[in-house]
Amino acid sequence: MISEAELMELSFPGAPKMVCSVPGPKVSALMEESRRYEAFTRGGGSFPVILEQGKGATAIDADGNLYIDMSAGVAVNAVGRSHPRILEAIRRQSEKIMHTTDITNPKRIELAKRVSSVMPAGLRDNCHTAFFQAGSDAVETAIKFARRHTGRSQIIAFQGAYHGVWCGTSALTTGYNYRHGWGPLIPGVQHLPYAYCYRCAFNMTYPACDVQCARYVDYVLNTPYTAADDVAAVIIESQQGEGGYVAPPPEFFQIIKEACEKYGCLYVADEVQSGAGRTGKMWAIEHAGVEPDMLTWGKGMGGDLPMAGLTYRADIEASLAEGSQPSTFAGNALGCEVCLTNIDLLTDPEMDLIGRAAQLGEEI
Repeated sequence: MISEAELMELSFPGAPKMVCSVPGPKVSALMEESRRYEAFTRGGGSFPVILEQGKGATAIDADGNLYIDMSAGVAVNAVGRSHPRILEAIRRQSEKIMHTTDITNPKRIELAKRVSSVMPAGLRDNCHTAFFQAGSDAVETAIKFARRHTGRSQIIAFQGAYHGVWCGTSALTTGYNYRHGWGPLIPGVQHLPYAYCYRCAFNMTYPACDVQCARYVDYVLNTPYTAADDVAAVIIESQQGEGGYVAPPPEFFQIIKEACEKYGCLYVADEVQSGAGRTGKMWAIEHAGVEPDMLTWGKGMGGDLPMAGLTYRADIEASLAEGSQPSTFAGNALGCEVCLTNIDLLTDPEMDLIGRAAQLGEEI
């Protein structure tokens, strides 16, 4: 396993170190310029930090303040910023080809094969992958592919969910700012209680509750007159992010998967935030031993360059029309090479970053 000394070498020394108040004069001036020209609908809004340099777990703002980034770039920099092997991958591939016009390229094929090899059981070596730039894109496409494959229109999602901010994904997401004033969003989405044991919607206590929240999903799906009569998919975060970093008991996912199989709808695991080794396994759903029909990923898989994907069972491919989901920059050869390198770093047995995440999780 990588040592603390080796990890320290990958970051700026001396962090944290503040040289002025926040925001400092340079950041304040840049923020005013940003307000003149940029859309403040961005995720950070007017958050008073503007980063200029990044290395490992650290970043420096425009005024020279040195931070430890406890958010890992909001779940993006799973191997840290500007890792030497990532920089080398960028140099190597950028000299060959980067954009290939949404036709495939050797690196895109290599990445699809590599992604297949690290998927959870059920998808591993039995899947296809569609590439995108952001998690919202991947989930939006999951909605479309699930509807196309099943011939149904409804989607079951969960209270506290965050799945993105496009017209379809906003309908799945429950945060007020992401929904209010943007409607009407797509119809046919039903939200059910997530397994938030600390604030149980049923006012019960685990494990005596017998995982009532999951059994309620089964009830809604498989009981007449619940209005869930045309469900294409249940989409669920394997660990909720925006809703409070909630990690449900494994039975929650197991019971829901059984309910999906009984009904005949798809189980879609959203791993955009929880995947790429953050929970001590490559995918958080692996803690429950559930085999998803589709899995969305992004953030930590791409790291310093945008990369996201939707990976789905191989048999689903036959129901999808060729050329029906173009995405101009998807599968950019440079992004694919960086993603391949990120996967190599995450799965390197000597570094054992995923094992380290599991160890730290137990200690914390």
